[in-house]
Amino acid sequence: MARSILPEGATILIKAITMLTSPWVLAGLSCYSVGMVLWLFALRHVDLSLAYPFVAMSFVVVTIMAVVFLGETLAPARIAGLSMIVLGLSVMALWG
Repeated sequence: MARSILPEGATILIKAITMLTSPWVLAGLSCYSVGMVLWLFALRHVDLSLAYPFVAMSFVVVTIMAVVFLGETLAPARIAGLSMIVLGLSVMALWG
């Protein structure tokens, strides 16, 4: 096996740089940044006690994406739980 001229730690650094410059990682960081800006914008206009429960919508969105893109199936208990999240958030939005 041929020895590399790079120091042993350099290969880890090269792997880290390669991962961080991956288009998927950059797209993920961009989405996270946009989400953070939108969250801060929302907090300027809505009380935290009303806005924060809407973070639970991520459970609903992720489940829908998993069904659509990954072909996952939904058990009746999961559908009931997601329905309760949506119902609770609707009540908060209308009368909160």
